[in-house]
Amino acid sequence: MTKAFRWLLPVLALGLVESLAHAGSYQYFRIGNKEDIQSKPTAGTAMMGGGSDLDEALRWLCNKGNGGDFLILRATGDDEYNSYVNGLCKANSVATLIIPNREAAQEPGRRHRPESRSGVYFRG
Repeated sequence: MTKAFRWLLPVLALGLVESLAHAGSYQYFRIGNKEDIQSKPTAGTAMMGGGSDLDEALRWLCNKGNGGDFLILRATGDDEYNSYVNGLCKANSVATLIIPNREAAQEPGRRHRPESRSGVYFRG
């Protein structure tokens, strides 16, 4: 093994470990008010899938949240739905939480929890 290769191998290993550690992290994007509010949501389920988005179904789901904080929960993707849902709803805030794997779901510092939201939309 050359001297240069011996030096390069630990640097590459460190980069790989850092990359894997970041891959497990969740992402959180929020628009609207930064502070959560207490609302009185009513129960409801909107079942959609396999086609285009249904504005009326999302409006109905938002109305069930009664002006509270709306969360879009994803495993992949980005925050593209925040502005779309925000345009349909009268919500305190709209946020996307991307949890790509089990490790990210179990991160102890993750304070953005679905159970504290007035409405949750599971998006593929």
